[in-house]
Amino acid sequence: MVQYSEYFLSKQIGPNVIGFSSVEIPDMSGVFSQAEYWVANYFLSNLTSSYRMPMHAYCRLFLTRVSFAYEIYDQARLKTIEFVDGGAQSPSTYSAAISRWEVFLGQTWHALETLAKAWDGRVHEPKDGSKEFKLHELYNAIKHAEDRIKEGHLKEDDVSVVWFDGNGLTSRKISMSYQEASEILYELGVYADALQNPATAIKTLEDAGL
Repeated sequence: MVQYSEYFLSKQIGPNVIGFSSVEIPDMSGVFSQAEYWVANYFLSNLTSSYRMPMHAYCRLFLTRVSFAYEIYDQARLKTIEFVDGGAQSPSTYSAAISRWEVFLGQTWHALETLAKAWDGRVHEPKDGSKEFKLHELYNAIKHAEDRIKEGHLKEDDVSVVWFDGNGLTSRKISMSYQEASEILYELGVYADALQNPATAIKTLEDAGL
């Protein structure tokens, strides 16, 4: 197999792609047994008990977004591992991984935002350095990628506005570890597990200390 130089890979794939030969990304696929059924369970629960509007709409939207966030996280995790296990040389596998991470950032942020809106709250305080703040900053970088490229925000050796390495997702301004990403997903999962059943949601959230 052809082995490309660190300089070439950094220019064509992403910064630090040679800097790691292994990666540990928490596996969230089996944490919540009902994760793939959250939306369906909510649909069936509404046969006997339902939220009033607008909570019904918020909950339906939240469960849709968090369900897909879990699905795309797992895909991104597996593609990242595949890239590293393959010697961190394949631009196609890297692109498949980073594109899924980009979708994960968007779906997860919007799930958080939907949840916050439902309770008239906010996801994080301005520039508080929380994992949610980091997620938002990375999502904004992706959301405004074309503008940042056009306005010259990228350095000469940058390939994209967000990339991944052995520790997590990163940009020139901020980084979020894989552990932090999994913690956000877990917290969203706790809410999803409760909200999927309107009849028991309040008690389930109270029992979870939320």
